[in-house]
Amino acid sequence: MRELLDAVAAAEARLDATVAAMTDDEAGRPSRLPGWTRAEVVTHLARNADSNAAMVAATLRGESRAQYPGGREQRSAEIAAGRGRSAAELLTDLREAATGWAFVMAAVLDDQWSLMVAAGVGPRPVSQRVHSRLLEVEVHHADLGLAYTFRDWPEEFAAEQLARTVRSLPERRTDAAVPGRWRVGSSVVAVGESVSVAEGGDADGAVDGPPGALLAWLLGRESAGSAGLSVSGDPRVAVLPAAFPYP
Repeated sequence: MRELLDAVAAAEARLDATVAAMTDDEAGRPSRLPGWTRAEVVTHLARNADSNAAMVAATLRGESRAQYPGGREQRSAEIAAGRGRSAAELLTDLREAATGWAFVMAAVLDDQWSLMVAAGVGPRPVSQRVHSRLLEVEVHHADLGLAYTFRDWPEEFAAEQLARTVRSLPERRTDAAVPGRWRVGSSVVAVGESVSVAEGGDADGAVDGPPGALLAWLLGRESAGSAGLSVSGDPRVAVLPAAFPYP
């Protein structure tokens, strides 16, 4: 877990450098997330750190706390509060939140990583909250639409998160899922009455490319074309992410 915490710290440092170089004008401009300014993306990252730290701290005390006690309304209001803030305010907020998150995680004992946290996506072990924070920081860093893109994601992060994202597909299925066998890199996603994921096997359509590009595509950040991915077989595989939207 120490290695994973170090990966989060390194990702936070890269994000910090980007936000530190951001001007007030850039902060107020649209990010790559539809309807979000860059200021709102940074504010969301700060509130994500705060909420996760609060959940884990409560769990360590033997208590339970929702990530956003006020529900999605609270989450949306906190993001919207970032609109119009200066770059300096955003940077200070981000730094304080990241420091608070790191402080709480440093207090987790070896036998506490498996304790369950009432996360917004359902009960998850404390260790999963570290994986979640790393994903949030790396993906939203690229969402800022500044110098950092999915092509800058560390290879180890991209490979591990791609595997985790593919495994999570059965939990995110919508009615738009097209029945068939769809290969994403080395994994085959079988869509029928249920959804299953397995390594290798025949497929109706396939998407191939580097882990970072595949991850950006699966998370809905890039199209197969913009990510430079190779599509073969049934072309409907290229719109697979739309049927498994990332929260």
